[in-house]
Amino acid sequence: MKIALTGPLADRNLGDYAMFVNNIYDMGENNQYVIFNYSKGFVAELDNDYFDDYNCEYVEVKLSKSFYRKPKFIERLVKFALKSINFKINPVDIVPTPIEIADSIENIDEIKKQLADVDVLLVSGGGYFNQLWYDWGRKDDLFKIVAPIIVAKMLGKQVVFTANGFGPFDESEKFYSEIFGFLDDTPIAVRDTVMSSTYLKKLGVDNAQLHKLPDDLYLLNDELSRKADNVRHFDKKYIVIEFYYPLSWLKEHFEAVKGFIERINKEHGFHVVYMPFDNNDVSDYLKENIKFDFFHVFQSTGSYLKLEDAVSIIRNAEFVVCNRYHALVISISHKVPVVNVMKPVYDLRYYFNKNYGLLKNALSGTSYDASTILRTDYLEVLEDIGSNLSQLKETYCEFYQSQEFDLNKRTLGEKRKDYFKKYLTK
Repeated sequence: MKIALTGPLADRNLGDYAMFVNNIYDMGENNQYVIFNYSKGFVAELDNDYFDDYNCEYVEVKLSKSFYRKPKFIERLVKFALKSINFKINPVDIVPTPIEIADSIENIDEIKKQLADVDVLLVSGGGYFNQLWYDWGRKDDLFKIVAPIIVAKMLGKQVVFTANGFGPFDESEKFYSEIFGFLDDTPIAVRDTVMSSTYLKKLGVDNAQLHKLPDDLYLLNDELSRKADNVRHFDKKYIVIEFYYPLSWLKEHFEAVKGFIERINKEHGFHVVYMPFDNNDVSDYLKENIKFDFFHVFQSTGSYLKLEDAVSIIRNAEFVVCNRYHALVISISHKVPVVNVMKPVYDLRYYFNKNYGLLKNALSGTSYDASTILRTDYLEVLEDIGSNLSQLKETYCEFYQSQEFDLNKRTLGEKRKDYFKKYLTK
């Protein structure tokens, strides 16, 4: 088959690109792939690291104009002032139609040529159909993801979504109504049974279009798992911490973080590994200011965190404390005790939908308590784990070792396999 792909696969964040890599590995080496992207340099790195044995061609989607208008300072000030008194103004948003987006593609002839003989366009998983990507500086990237979908539909090509999270839409609902109304007969997989389907149905998406699948990274391809087997970074027992609060947060709460690291080693005998999902100033600050020989900041080789490194570090850990959704995904998939601290995006709906959706998929029928896994205050979690690490680990043993957990995983794997067989094989 000739399979085209689009999605947030050009982001150096593991939570975006890794799903795309896992999808291609699951579809196999015998296909021809056309990969639409918005970051030519990074996908070239991915190609070098993961796709030597695959027939992949890369096409950068280019827009002739930007759709994102950064709010002026006075506009942000007024918005903040109104929000402080709980007063909201719905802005007038000029919503581009699918045809306007197609007309804005600078290299549309190249995209049409590439799509002319594809069998299917796969929209790789993630959480990018929402207010955040539409409203913030990711708007142009969102339109570059959507553009090949629109052109493929105009050419009468099959479009298939793997497991995505959808919403919240809020003010962007008008735009997404246009897009998903245009995709009237497209199979759409949702990765949660919390709100994604509800949000889509509110846009008018037919229930028959919707399919429930696991997150694209929950079931790791065997070859990628073997890659992770071949790397081992730490020979001591350790727990992993991960957060992506700004450096200002770390400086404000530095003593609490440092004290937690000391406590974990003194009272529980474990090392602590900080594993960032991207290289950032927080990593540098931690390395410069915490010199314990039982504390480690993982440094990626190259410009991004490799999937096999992340999997190896997490699945060999005694416990994981994280902000990132895919740190939670990898932990649960590999039966590692984990607490996820949800970080607000406007509010907590975006993270709650996908994080709680993962728990429902993976842990249904077990004795889990979602309120102990999903939390909202990182410092409270550090204190709780410092005091109750052994007891918390024991609670995970109960449901990770249950028949229900293994049955859920097999069932999710069968659903994903059947979906791929139906739509992504000849």
